[in-house]
Amino acid sequence: MDLNQFFHQLQLNLGVHGSTLPGSMAKLAATALAVVMVIGLKRIMLAVAARLLKNHQRLTVLAGWMGLFAYLIIGIAVIRIWFEGLHNFLTFLGIIAVGLTIVSKELILNFVAFWVIIWRELFSIGDRVQVGDVVGDVTRKGILYFSVVEVGNWVKADQSTGRMARIPNALVLTTPVLNYSKGFRFIWNELTLTVAPGGDWKRARDVMTRTAEDYASNFEQPEPPDPVGDDEFVIFRRLTPKVYLKLTDAGYELTLRYLCKPRSRRDSENELLERILDALEGASIPLAFK
Repeated sequence: MDLNQFFHQLQLNLGVHGSTLPGSMAKLAATALAVVMVIGLKRIMLAVAARLLKNHQRLTVLAGWMGLFAYLIIGIAVIRIWFEGLHNFLTFLGIIAVGLTIVSKELILNFVAFWVIIWRELFSIGDRVQVGDVVGDVTRKGILYFSVVEVGNWVKADQSTGRMARIPNALVLTTPVLNYSKGFRFIWNELTLTVAPGGDWKRARDVMTRTAEDYASNFEQPEPPDPVGDDEFVIFRRLTPKVYLKLTDAGYELTLRYLCKPRSRRDSENELLERILDALEGASIPLAFK
């Protein structure tokens, strides 16, 4: 079978316009031209948007939606160039679906999971999330993968490592997605100190509570969001700092529980610890170290 006969047979099987090699080559050229034009237009529009928008987060979101829109236009162009009607297109989709199922079901799962992420609003650009063992700030949402700037790992207290991680979308279908930023916008953190036996633990508790309340007054007081539709309902009995007491072999263990912003956990702990240590030293309250 020569090349002309091969194209003719392929076109008959798929219901594609044209039955000669020149006709097929013309459609290939038209397809390539459409792809180049759409991608070129997308890049031009992104360049213009980059000049007008100074907010990097908004620009990243816009780039993601423009990419999806570009893929949609390319798909419509391919249908218009190669297929006569919906029936032939559905036949083509059936062949592609069978091929993808045989070759790689992961591609299909990633694509389906992308729409789950969009539909359920699991996270947005800029949110801090944990998926599986990876914690990071979301920088991009794609059809197959989403990208995060890694947090934690060898760096303590939820600070960035600087590494970029690309996570398959399908992971959100089988792994819990923990969102630090969605809904409440604050997280609970704990700071523990131990007062030596014989020390004034009541005064130490008051110092820790008062210091945490002064720190919390520096930012807007959080309020649990009102649920809308089937949104998650956040319930907390109290939002103010509280110190819990526990007796140990080393002395009086005091644990301060307080609210802070997801990206300031380490900074808040450092600031509170400095203030508390200064106050305890001034009050001559001894601390125990295990």
